[in-house]
Amino acid sequence: MNNQRQRIMAVLKAGGSLTDNEARDNLGIERLGARICELRKMGHPIGDKWEKGHNRFGDDTKWKRYFLVMGGPDNAIQDHNPGQAAELE
Repeated sequence: MNNQRQRIMAVLKAGGSLTDNEARDNLGIERLGARICELRKMGHPIGDKWEKGHNRFGDDTKWKRYFLVMGGPDNAIQDHNPGQAAELE
């Protein structure tokens, strides 16, 4: 596993979750979606959900938050703490 995937999994296994911006700002990862795709192909049960908010100009926007799925894919129970990546840095 490469260093970026290791950093992502460390955050997710600690009960955290990540957005694109959090991965870039806290972990130095520019293409989180690509790394998540690779991790899923390796068999890691990573879920996602859309979040909505506003950008710095006040415009409506949305983004994905990624987390480990506990209980297998059929149960899809999300177990994450938003923003934990910042605490782990």
